[in-house]
Amino acid sequence: MSGKKIDERLVSIPEVKEIMESVKNKIFEIDSEEGMTHFQEITYNYVNKFAKMSVDKARKIQNHLSKKYDLEELYLINIINIDPKTVPEL
Repeated sequence: MSGKKIDERLVSIPEVKEIMESVKNKIFEIDSEEGMTHFQEITYNYVNKFAKMSVDKARKIQNHLSKKYDLEELYLINIINIDPKTVPEL
């Protein structure tokens, strides 16, 4: 299965998890026997293992940090992906 790039933007791991869930569901609707490609399976397994919060919580944190601290989107995404618990960890 090949695709066409529609949009390009930075996303956090929880957002990738949500996207991959949607992709998986669409693939199985189209052809349940074919399933996801090897690369899609690897990505799906990775995001399920490393997503440290829900996508709603990630978006809420990203919005809060962007308004309060005016950080670049790349830094916001990295903070969400790492999910630091202490200031030194941040």
